[in-house]
Amino acid sequence: MASDIVVLDNVLPTKEFDQIAYYFKYKAEWLYGDAVTVDDPNDPRFRKDDLTDFQFVKLIFFQGAGVMDQESMQVMKPLLKFLKAIVLARIKANLNTWTPEVVERDFHIDYDYGNMTAIYYLNTCNGYTLFKDGQKCESVANRICIFPGGKWHTGTTTSDSKHRMVININYWPHRPNSGVLTEEMKQEILDRT
Repeated sequence: MASDIVVLDNVLPTKEFDQIAYYFKYKAEWLYGDAVTVDDPNDPRFRKDDLTDFQFVKLIFFQGAGVMDQESMQVMKPLLKFLKAIVLARIKANLNTWTPEVVERDFHIDYDYGNMTAIYYLNTCNGYTLFKDGQKCESVANRICIFPGGKWHTGTTTSDSKHRMVININYWPHRPNSGVLTEEMKQEILDRT
């Protein structure tokens, strides 16, 4: 089976990665989210008794509202340049705290409008991104996982670090066939490293 995800390590030069990681670890103001995937108490998947079903979030850009935090957006520039992101739907950082065992969340799709999704990992831990088709991308600092926006995926907690921190970017690259990861697009992404 051909993979429709691209995983790249050491995406940014060390200095740029260190600046982004430092910002999100020590300077960003995080908001508490009372649920990871489903926050509607009327949804049957809502886990009101699951004490691990929460996360901290930092919304950086939201389509329709625009830039939510100027400093965060400035920090993101090297990553957006790498992605060649022309149009953004959302940029959101997620911080999941330690749990005794790794907890997988509910599968979901962020956006499915012909866009791409990129998950950028800010720390190395035993958490991961899991796809409904069984593919998996481990959390490794300065790694990026790029896939079509309509692909079902989920994140996890971590059991070997205080936290798992990622940046989720939903975007459209400057391509006429956005949302479909062609072999040509994969090769162009791979050639950038």
